[in-house]
Amino acid sequence: MLPSRSTRQIIGLSVGIALLAPVTCFGPNFFTNRHTRFCPLRHQFAAGASCFVLDEDGRRTLIQHADLDRGIRYFELRDGESSLRFPIPDSVTVLAPTAYRARLVSGRSDVILLDGALLRVEPF
Repeated sequence: MLPSRSTRQIIGLSVGIALLAPVTCFGPNFFTNRHTRFCPLRHQFAAGASCFVLDEDGRRTLIQHADLDRGIRYFELRDGESSLRFPIPDSVTVLAPTAYRARLVSGRSDVILLDGALLRVEPF
């Protein structure tokens, strides 16, 4: 025996709400946030998240990740498939892209150049 018409309508409405709710709640954050293809999924949908690619050198990429709502800020150095995360110094009070300049150092994976000074990469 098939369910009644009203039961099918309620089921259809429930499925529609279940499909639209995530897009409605999290979709605007995804499209208005600044994120890169390297960002974790939680950054892509978090309201206060902001990520920037700061420098690229062949296979290596330097990325700034920040989730301002949760107080999380860190650099990520990607080299192909490997990834190394390390903290942004407390001296950096305003985040990129305009507040500071960070660059990779050619041939070195243990330091980056932060506002003209070498910063040792120390993972956490």
